[in-house]
Amino acid sequence: MGKDELPKKVTLVGSVVPGNWDNEGNVIGISFQVEKERYVIELNEAGQELFDFLEEEVKVEGVCSTARNGIKRIRISSYEVLRDDDWADASEEDPGMDKEERG
Repeated sequence: MGKDELPKKVTLVGSVVPGNWDNEGNVIGISFQVEKERYVIELNEAGQELFDFLEEEVKVEGVCSTARNGIKRIRISSYEVLRDDDWADASEEDPGMDKEERG
């Protein structure tokens, strides 16, 4: 096990996925899946709002860190839910896209 990685600002495109469930099967924690990488979403205001977008493609901006145990976390500062036609172009900035800034 190594040292904690220093936090860094990132922009990522991926999907909001369930991360934790209670005993009744309700989602109580969410993660952000980017290809094979998974980030635990910190539940600040913007993070809480992402519960409404489970299994949807989202572009997020935030601060990412990795703990000694290897768990990656992200504190979302803003996000944009991508429409199907936006998903293919998500890695490029498109000033014409509607943005939903949070944080």
